[in-house]
Amino acid sequence: MTEKSRPRWLIVLSYALFFVVCFAVSIYLTFPMSALKPKVLALLQQAVANAGPAPGRYGVPSEVKVAGLDVYRLSGVALERLSIRLASTDPDPAPTWEIDRARVRLKLLPLIIGKRRVAFDIDAYEGNLSGSALIDDNRLAELEAEAEDFALGKIPALAAKLGVPWGGTVGGDADLKIGKTAKEIQGKIALTGQGAVLGPGEIKIPFMSGALTVPAIDLGKLEVVADIAEGKAKVKPAQLTGKDLQIAAEMTVTLRDPVSRSTTAGALELKPAESFLKANPKFQPIFDLTPDLKRAKGKDGGYYFKLAGILSSIRPVADPNARVN
Repeated sequence: MTEKSRPRWLIVLSYALFFVVCFAVSIYLTFPMSALKPKVLALLQQAVANAGPAPGRYGVPSEVKVAGLDVYRLSGVALERLSIRLASTDPDPAPTWEIDRARVRLKLLPLIIGKRRVAFDIDAYEGNLSGSALIDDNRLAELEAEAEDFALGKIPALAAKLGVPWGGTVGGDADLKIGKTAKEIQGKIALTGQGAVLGPGEIKIPFMSGALTVPAIDLGKLEVVADIAEGKAKVKPAQLTGKDLQIAAEMTVTLRDPVSRSTTAGALELKPAESFLKANPKFQPIFDLTPDLKRAKGKDGGYYFKLAGILSSIRPVADPNARVN
């Protein structure tokens, strides 16, 4: 088909598309990243500061560092080697979260109907987190996310919390609708893990004084599902099923603002395998002589606890009659 025989609308459309492509490429190549980077960092720093506690007089403030920043698909940004540390209320700084790469962009098609939906794709700790979020009235209204193959041993916050190394991988997904208050949250969160290993080292247990020296413990497979509706998050029997130790827990969280102040009620079970105790003869006296564990021991050899307190500070209380349904 010669140019003269082509429909006029096709010729006009071709020129229009060519102009749009050239315009987009020119913006991408000449975009003033030096001016954008301080604004992006300022927004990140504000978000991180709002996410954590106020450091107070003796605490350590939050911190955000970015090694590189570039335009991503015209409507987004790509950040390389992003470092995030939440504020702490004591002189010791909180653990630092290291992100290899984060790509965030505003989806253009939803803007046609007036919705601001943000897509994200994050690589960290040998895993990936991707999904999208709906921003409504400058707040998070919906969240869809999927996580894959995060290496537990690479996440410093976990080791810092318990004081011993971890192994294995974890992933999961979330589908949430988020209202203006915590009671309006609805949806589901699921976590799965493989090859979980704890230790060797000294583990810090919240309901015990001092630390507990442990060998390498095979915890096996992780399964956690939480359904959220009508102001409550119900954690179905969560399980860590390993050859050395089996852990099960269930909990109901009554949601409050802020979410960290939500109240909890539930049960926790610990069942060490006989083969593990025989292979580690020095470990059995720890269970028998530690007051909290001794009070928690049931007739079947398991250890049982009630769970209570607020979400940010759950208190296991020894109770040999507590059971996970």
